[in-house]
Amino acid sequence: MPPIEIIPRPLSLILVGLLAVGSTAQTWCGKHYSPDLPVVPPGGNFPIPVRFDSPQIALRCSPAIRPYLPEDVASSDTTFASIIIDAPITYSGISNAVPIKLPSTTSTGLEVRVTIDGKTLTRGTVKLNSTKTLLPFSLRNLQPRKTPYDISCTASFSTQTFHATSSLSYLPNPPSTIGSVTKMDMRTGALLARPANGKGGPYTPVFPVHPIPSFGSLTALDLVLDEMQQAGLYLMYDMRGTYQNKTSVTEQVNRIKSRPNLLLWYTADEPDGTTDPLNATSISSNLIKSLDGGDGKGGVGYHPVSLVLNCQDYFFNEYTRGADIVMQDAYTIGNNATFSTVWNTVCTKDFGDCG
Repeated sequence: MPPIEIIPRPLSLILVGLLAVGSTAQTWCGKHYSPDLPVVPPGGNFPIPVRFDSPQIALRCSPAIRPYLPEDVASSDTTFASIIIDAPITYSGISNAVPIKLPSTTSTGLEVRVTIDGKTLTRGTVKLNSTKTLLPFSLRNLQPRKTPYDISCTASFSTQTFHATSSLSYLPNPPSTIGSVTKMDMRTGALLARPANGKGGPYTPVFPVHPIPSFGSLTALDLVLDEMQQAGLYLMYDMRGTYQNKTSVTEQVNRIKSRPNLLLWYTADEPDGTTDPLNATSISSNLIKSLDGGDGKGGVGYHPVSLVLNCQDYFFNEYTRGADIVMQDAYTIGNNATFSTVWNTVCTKDFGDCG
Protein backbone atom coordinates (compact mmCIF):
# COMPACT_ATOMS: atom_id res chain seq x y z
CA MET A 1 0.00 0.00 0.00
CA PRO A 2 1.15 3.59 -0.47
CA PRO A 3 3.22 4.81 2.49
CA ILE A 4 1.68 6.84 5.29
CA GLU A 5 3.69 9.76 6.58
CA ILE A 6 4.24 9.47 10.34
CA ILE A 7 5.99 12.47 11.86
CA PRO A 8 6.23 12.79 15.65
CA ARG A 9 5.33 16.33 16.64
CA PRO A 10 5.95 17.33 20.27
CA LEU A 11 3.09 19.28 21.82
CA SER A 12 5.34 22.25 22.58
CA LEU A 13 6.33 22.52 18.93
CA ILE A 14 2.72 22.27 17.82
CA LEU A 15 1.69 25.10 20.13
CA VAL A 16 4.58 27.31 19.08
CA GLY A 17 3.80 26.60 15.44
CA LEU A 18 0.15 27.47 15.84
CA LEU A 19 0.92 30.68 17.67
CA ALA A 20 3.41 31.66 15.00
CA VAL A 21 0.87 31.00 12.28
CA GLY A 22 -1.68 33.07 14.15
CA SER A 23 0.50 36.16 13.86
CA THR A 24 0.81 35.95 10.07
CA ALA A 25 -2.22 34.01 8.80
CA GLN A 26 -5.93 34.38 9.37
CA THR A 27 -7.24 31.08 8.03
CA TRP A 28 -6.61 27.35 8.08
CA CYS A 29 -8.44 25.17 5.58
CA GLY A 30 -9.99 28.44 4.42
CA LYS A 31 -11.63 28.97 7.82
CA HIS A 32 -11.13 31.77 10.34
CA TYR A 33 -9.98 30.44 13.71
CA SER A 34 -9.23 33.52 15.82
CA PRO A 35 -12.16 34.32 18.18
CA ASP A 36 -12.20 37.97 17.07
CA LEU A 37 -12.90 37.05 13.45
CA PRO A 38 -16.31 36.34 11.88
CA VAL A 39 -17.60 33.00 10.65
CA VAL A 40 -17.19 32.90 6.87
CA PRO A 41 -17.99 29.65 5.01
CA PRO A 42 -14.73 28.65 3.30
CA GLY A 43 -16.21 26.89 0.27
CA GLY A 44 -14.23 24.25 -1.58
CA ASN A 45 -16.46 21.40 -0.39
CA PHE A 46 -17.06 18.14 -2.18
CA PRO A 47 -20.25 18.34 -4.23
CA ILE A 48 -22.89 15.97 -2.89
CA PRO A 49 -23.73 13.51 -5.69
CA VAL A 50 -27.30 13.51 -6.88
CA ARG A 51 -29.26 10.35 -6.10
CA PHE A 52 -31.05 8.43 -8.86
CA ASP A 53 -34.03 6.10 -8.67
CA SER A 54 -32.66 4.00 -11.52
CA PRO A 55 -29.29 2.20 -11.72
CA GLN A 56 -26.19 3.80 -13.22
CA ILE A 57 -22.91 2.27 -14.35
CA ALA A 58 -19.59 4.10 -13.85
CA LEU A 59 -17.19 2.38 -16.24
CA ARG A 60 -13.50 2.95 -15.48
CA CYS A 61 -10.26 1.63 -16.91
CA SER A 62 -6.59 2.02 -16.01
CA PRO A 63 -3.27 0.30 -16.71
CA ALA A 64 -2.20 -2.12 -13.99
CA ILE A 65 1.31 -0.62 -13.75
CA ARG A 66 2.60 2.95 -13.98
CA PRO A 67 4.97 3.25 -15.77
CA TYR A 68 5.80 0.29 -17.97
CA LEU A 69 9.37 -0.15 -19.24
CA PRO A 70 10.81 -2.22 -22.12
CA GLU A 71 11.96 -4.81 -19.55
CA ASP A 72 8.31 -5.59 -18.81
CA VAL A 73 7.84 -7.19 -22.22
CA ALA A 74 9.47 -10.32 -20.81
CA SER A 75 7.60 -10.32 -17.47
CA SER A 76 6.55 -13.77 -16.26
CA ASP A 77 3.61 -12.21 -14.40
CA THR A 78 0.69 -12.84 -16.75
CA THR A 79 -1.33 -9.92 -15.36
CA PHE A 80 1.53 -7.40 -15.14
CA ALA A 81 0.69 -5.91 -18.54
CA SER A 82 -3.06 -5.56 -18.05
CA ILE A 83 -5.85 -3.03 -18.15
CA ILE A 84 -7.92 -2.87 -14.96
CA ILE A 85 -11.66 -2.56 -15.57
CA ASP A 86 -14.16 -1.38 -12.95
CA ALA A 87 -17.88 -1.63 -13.70
CA PRO A 88 -19.70 -0.59 -10.49
CA ILE A 89 -23.47 -0.22 -10.44
CA THR A 90 -24.50 2.82 -8.43
CA TYR A 91 -27.48 5.05 -7.70
CA SER A 92 -25.30 8.12 -7.15
CA GLY A 93 -24.15 10.67 -9.69
CA ILE A 94 -20.45 9.86 -9.37
CA SER A 95 -17.87 10.48 -12.08
CA ASN A 96 -18.74 8.90 -15.45
CA ALA A 97 -21.99 7.39 -14.15
CA VAL A 98 -24.64 6.93 -16.85
CA PRO A 99 -27.98 5.06 -16.90
CA ILE A 100 -28.02 1.32 -17.57
CA LYS A 101 -30.97 -0.97 -18.17
CA LEU A 102 -30.41 -4.11 -16.13
CA PRO A 103 -31.86 -7.45 -17.24
CA SER A 104 -34.39 -9.36 -15.19
CA THR A 105 -32.38 -12.56 -15.66
CA THR A 106 -28.72 -13.45 -15.17
CA SER A 107 -26.46 -11.63 -17.61
CA THR A 108 -23.22 -12.76 -19.22
CA GLY A 109 -21.71 -9.37 -18.42
CA LEU A 110 -20.12 -6.54 -20.36
CA GLU A 111 -18.09 -7.08 -23.50
CA VAL A 112 -15.18 -4.66 -23.13
CA ARG A 113 -12.78 -3.55 -25.86
CA VAL A 114 -9.71 -1.43 -25.12
CA THR A 115 -8.16 0.48 -28.00
CA ILE A 116 -5.27 2.81 -28.78
CA ASP A 117 -5.66 4.94 -31.90
CA GLY A 118 -8.58 2.76 -32.95
CA LYS A 119 -6.57 -0.48 -32.77
CA THR A 120 -7.56 -3.18 -30.29
CA LEU A 121 -5.13 -3.52 -27.38
CA THR A 122 -7.16 -6.10 -25.45
CA ARG A 123 -10.72 -7.25 -24.92
CA GLY A 124 -12.73 -9.50 -22.63
CA THR A 125 -15.88 -10.08 -20.61
CA VAL A 126 -16.39 -8.14 -17.39
CA LYS A 127 -19.08 -8.87 -14.80
CA LEU A 128 -21.54 -6.15 -13.93
CA ASN A 129 -20.88 -4.43 -10.60
CA SER A 130 -17.33 -5.78 -10.45
CA THR A 131 -13.98 -4.15 -9.79
CA LYS A 132 -10.37 -4.92 -10.72
CA THR A 133 -11.07 -7.21 -13.65
CA LEU A 134 -7.73 -7.63 -15.45
CA LEU A 135 -7.56 -7.75 -19.24
CA PRO A 136 -3.99 -8.71 -20.26
CA PHE A 137 -2.32 -7.13 -23.30
CA SER A 138 1.07 -7.28 -25.01
CA LEU A 139 3.58 -4.45 -24.75
CA ARG A 140 5.12 -5.73 -27.98
CA ASN A 141 2.38 -3.87 -29.81
CA LEU A 142 3.59 -0.52 -28.43
CA GLN A 143 6.74 1.56 -28.64
CA PRO A 144 8.23 3.18 -25.52
CA ARG A 145 7.97 6.98 -25.47
CA LYS A 146 7.73 9.91 -23.06
CA THR A 147 4.21 10.85 -24.09
CA PRO A 148 1.54 8.58 -22.58
CA TYR A 149 -0.80 6.65 -24.84
CA ASP A 150 -4.48 7.59 -24.75
CA ILE A 151 -6.58 4.47 -24.21
CA SER A 152 -10.28 4.18 -24.94
CA CYS A 153 -12.44 1.56 -23.22
CA THR A 154 -15.81 0.63 -24.70
CA ALA A 155 -18.26 -1.72 -22.99
CA SER A 156 -21.23 -3.26 -24.78
CA PHE A 157 -24.21 -4.62 -22.88
CA SER A 158 -27.24 -5.78 -24.83
CA THR A 159 -28.04 -2.78 -27.03
CA GLN A 160 -26.24 -0.33 -24.72
CA THR A 161 -22.70 1.05 -25.03
CA PHE A 162 -20.57 2.72 -22.36
CA HIS A 163 -17.24 4.53 -22.61
CA ALA A 164 -14.26 5.45 -20.45
CA THR A 165 -10.79 6.83 -21.14
CA SER A 166 -7.41 6.70 -19.46
CA SER A 167 -3.71 6.94 -20.27
CA LEU A 168 -0.94 4.34 -20.42
CA SER A 169 2.69 5.29 -19.77
CA TYR A 170 5.33 3.14 -21.48
CA LEU A 171 8.63 4.93 -20.92
CA PRO A 172 12.00 4.23 -22.57
CA ASN A 173 14.77 2.73 -20.47
CA PRO A 174 15.98 5.45 -18.08
CA PRO A 175 19.09 7.42 -19.08
CA SER A 176 22.25 7.35 -17.00
CA THR A 177 21.11 10.48 -15.14
CA ILE A 178 18.18 8.55 -13.63
CA GLY A 179 19.33 6.20 -10.87
CA SER A 180 16.17 4.19 -10.23
CA VAL A 181 12.59 3.54 -11.30
CA THR A 182 9.53 3.21 -9.08
CA LYS A 183 6.49 1.45 -10.49
CA MET A 184 3.01 1.90 -9.06
CA ASP A 185 1.12 -1.39 -8.97
CA MET A 186 -2.50 -0.34 -9.31
CA ARG A 187 -3.63 -3.92 -8.70
CA THR A 188 -2.54 -3.79 -5.06
CA GLY A 189 -1.57 -0.17 -4.31
CA ALA A 190 2.06 -1.17 -3.74
CA LEU A 191 5.17 0.67 -4.90
CA LEU A 192 7.70 -1.58 -6.66
CA ALA A 193 11.42 -0.85 -6.84
CA ARG A 194 14.73 -2.63 -7.21
CA PRO A 195 17.05 -2.87 -4.15
CA ALA A 196 17.97 0.56 -2.81
CA ASN A 197 21.70 -0.22 -2.64
CA GLY A 198 21.96 0.09 -6.42
CA LYS A 199 23.39 -3.41 -6.88
CA GLY A 200 20.46 -4.76 -8.87
CA GLY A 201 17.78 -7.31 -8.10
CA PRO A 202 14.07 -7.88 -8.68
CA TYR A 203 11.31 -5.34 -8.10
CA THR A 204 9.63 -5.81 -4.72
CA PRO A 205 7.15 -3.84 -2.54
CA VAL A 206 8.95 -1.23 -0.44
CA PHE A 207 8.54 1.38 2.29
CA PRO A 208 10.62 4.59 2.33
CA VAL A 209 12.44 6.75 4.87
CA HIS A 210 11.30 10.38 4.84
CA PRO A 211 13.88 13.02 5.87
CA ILE A 212 12.17 16.35 6.63
CA PRO A 213 13.64 19.63 5.29
CA SER A 214 15.15 22.09 5.69
CA PHE A 215 18.41 20.18 5.50
CA GLY A 216 20.89 22.98 6.17
CA SER A 217 24.09 21.38 4.91
CA LEU A 218 23.85 19.59 1.56
CA THR A 219 27.10 17.84 2.37
CA ALA A 220 25.56 16.37 5.51
CA LEU A 221 22.43 15.43 3.58
CA ASP A 222 24.48 13.59 0.97
CA LEU A 223 26.27 11.67 3.71
CA VAL A 224 22.94 10.62 5.20
CA LEU A 225 21.55 9.58 1.81
CA ASP A 226 24.73 7.63 1.06
CA GLU A 227 24.35 5.74 4.34
CA MET A 228 20.69 5.08 3.57
CA GLN A 229 21.69 3.61 0.22
CA GLN A 230 24.32 1.36 1.78
CA ALA A 231 21.75 0.19 4.34
CA GLY A 232 19.21 -0.54 1.61
CA LEU A 233 16.80 2.20 2.71
CA TYR A 234 14.60 3.96 0.16
CA LEU A 235 14.22 7.73 0.00
CA MET A 236 11.06 9.83 -0.16
CA TYR A 237 12.58 13.19 -1.11
CA ASP A 238 10.75 16.16 0.42
CA MET A 239 10.47 19.63 -1.15
CA ARG A 240 7.66 20.98 1.04
CA GLY A 241 9.17 24.40 1.64
CA THR A 242 10.26 25.02 -1.93
CA TYR A 243 7.87 23.11 -4.18
CA GLN A 244 6.46 26.34 -5.67
CA ASN A 245 9.95 27.64 -6.52
CA LYS A 246 10.66 26.31 -10.02
CA THR A 247 14.38 27.11 -9.86
CA SER A 248 14.82 25.33 -6.54
CA VAL A 249 12.74 22.32 -7.63
CA THR A 250 14.79 21.98 -10.82
CA GLU A 251 18.05 22.08 -8.87
CA GLN A 252 16.87 19.54 -6.30
CA VAL A 253 15.40 17.07 -8.78
CA ASN A 254 18.51 17.15 -10.96
CA ARG A 255 20.70 16.60 -7.89
CA ILE A 256 18.68 13.71 -6.43
CA LYS A 257 17.26 11.79 -9.41
CA SER A 258 20.46 9.83 -10.07
CA ARG A 259 20.31 8.11 -6.67
CA PRO A 260 19.43 4.40 -6.89
CA ASN A 261 17.49 4.51 -3.62
CA LEU A 262 15.13 7.33 -4.69
CA LEU A 263 11.60 5.96 -4.39
CA LEU A 264 9.30 8.96 -4.78
CA TRP A 265 9.05 12.75 -4.66
CA TYR A 266 7.15 14.65 -1.97
CA THR A 267 5.99 18.17 -2.79
CA ALA A 268 3.30 19.89 -0.76
CA ASP A 269 2.73 19.39 2.96
CA GLU A 270 -0.85 20.36 3.83
CA PRO A 271 -1.25 22.91 0.99
CA ASP A 272 -5.00 22.97 1.62
CA GLY A 273 -4.42 24.15 5.18
CA THR A 274 -2.23 27.06 4.11
CA THR A 275 -4.48 27.74 1.10
CA ASP A 276 -1.72 27.47 -1.49
CA PRO A 277 -2.80 28.32 -5.06
CA LEU A 278 -5.11 25.58 -6.30
CA ASN A 279 -2.88 24.81 -9.28
CA ALA A 280 0.41 24.91 -7.35
CA THR A 281 0.67 21.15 -6.85
CA SER A 282 -0.08 20.42 -10.52
CA ILE A 283 2.49 22.93 -11.76
CA SER A 284 5.14 21.43 -9.49
CA SER A 285 4.25 17.85 -10.40
CA ASN A 286 4.46 18.53 -14.13
CA LEU A 287 7.85 20.21 -13.72
CA ILE A 288 9.22 17.32 -11.65
CA LYS A 289 8.04 14.72 -14.14
CA SER A 290 9.50 16.67 -17.06
CA LEU A 291 12.88 16.45 -15.29
CA ASP A 292 12.35 12.81 -14.31
CA GLY A 293 11.73 11.24 -17.71
CA GLY A 294 8.10 12.23 -18.34
CA ASP A 295 6.56 14.64 -20.81
CA GLY A 296 5.61 17.24 -18.18
CA LYS A 297 2.06 17.38 -19.53
CA GLY A 298 0.31 14.88 -17.30
CA GLY A 299 2.24 11.69 -18.04
CA VAL A 300 4.21 9.92 -15.33
CA GLY A 301 7.96 10.03 -14.81
CA TYR A 302 10.29 7.37 -13.44
CA HIS A 303 9.17 8.14 -9.87
CA PRO A 304 5.70 9.07 -8.55
CA VAL A 305 4.89 12.41 -6.92
CA SER A 306 3.21 12.48 -3.51
CA LEU A 307 1.75 15.00 -1.07
CA VAL A 308 -0.17 15.21 2.20
CA LEU A 309 -3.45 17.04 2.74
CA ASN A 310 -4.79 18.22 6.09
CA CYS A 311 -8.34 19.49 5.68
CA GLN A 312 -11.41 17.32 5.92
CA ASP A 313 -13.13 18.87 2.92
CA TYR A 314 -11.39 21.77 1.19
CA PHE A 315 -10.61 21.72 -2.56
CA PHE A 316 -9.51 18.09 -2.41
CA ASN A 317 -9.82 17.48 -6.15
CA GLU A 318 -7.83 20.57 -7.09
CA TYR A 319 -4.89 19.86 -4.78
CA THR A 320 -4.72 16.13 -5.52
CA ARG A 321 -4.46 16.70 -9.27
CA GLY A 322 -0.77 17.30 -8.58
CA ALA A 323 -0.12 13.90 -7.01
CA ASP A 324 0.11 10.24 -7.95
CA ILE A 325 -0.06 9.31 -4.26
CA VAL A 326 -2.10 11.13 -1.60
CA MET A 327 -1.04 10.48 1.98
CA GLN A 328 -2.27 11.53 5.41
CA ASP A 329 -0.82 12.79 8.65
CA ALA A 330 -1.24 10.20 11.38
CA TYR A 331 -2.28 12.16 14.46
CA THR A 332 -2.85 10.80 17.95
CA ILE A 333 -6.25 9.45 18.95
CA GLY A 334 -6.43 11.93 21.83
CA ASN A 335 -6.66 14.98 19.58
CA ASN A 336 -9.71 17.15 20.19
CA ALA A 337 -11.33 17.72 16.81
CA THR A 338 -14.24 19.82 18.09
CA PHE A 339 -12.63 22.39 20.43
CA SER A 340 -9.38 24.37 20.16
CA THR A 341 -7.54 24.77 23.44
CA VAL A 342 -5.14 27.15 21.70
CA TRP A 343 -7.81 29.60 20.52
CA ASN A 344 -10.50 28.66 23.07
CA THR A 345 -13.10 28.24 20.34
CA VAL A 346 -15.31 25.47 19.01
CA CYS A 347 -14.51 23.97 15.63
CA THR A 348 -17.18 23.56 13.00
CA LYS A 349 -17.21 23.05 9.24
CA ASP A 350 -17.13 26.86 8.87
CA PHE A 351 -14.88 28.00 11.73
CA GLY A 352 -11.94 26.95 13.87
CA ASP A 353 -8.65 25.07 13.76
CA CYS A 354 -8.54 21.91 15.87
CA GLY A 355 -6.34 18.88 16.09
